[in-house]
Amino acid sequence: MICAFSRKHPRVEVIVEEDTTARLLQPGSAGEIDLLIASLSIPGDRFESELLFREGLLLALSPDHPLPNREHVALADLQADRFILMKEDHCLGSQVLDFCNRRDFHPQVSCRSAQIETGQALV
Repeated sequence: MICAFSRKHPRVEVIVEEDTTARLLQPGSAGEIDLLIASLSIPGDRFESELLFREGLLLALSPDHPLPNREHVALADLQADRFILMKEDHCLGSQVLDFCNRRDFHPQVSCRSAQIETGQALV
């Protein structure tokens, strides 16, 4: 999308700034950012939004965990497990907790990470 835009508008400077959705909403609301790509819906009517794609949530388990060979894993199967989530202001951590809470499941969070790769390594 960025490459296509740059080809169509070669004189426009495109600066890509990565951060959590929560941290990008403030400059976005102040008009300091022209385009914001976020992984969850933005509350209120201050932004115009368009769905680009959907992704599923995946469960990462250590190789010695008893569940990796099962085709389906239920939340009840994870009752005794400790979870590694993204840090509090990262939308992926919130999405996991929302997913669990809507199903009346309250995971034991043992660690939070700022990077997905770090979380995977901790597993």
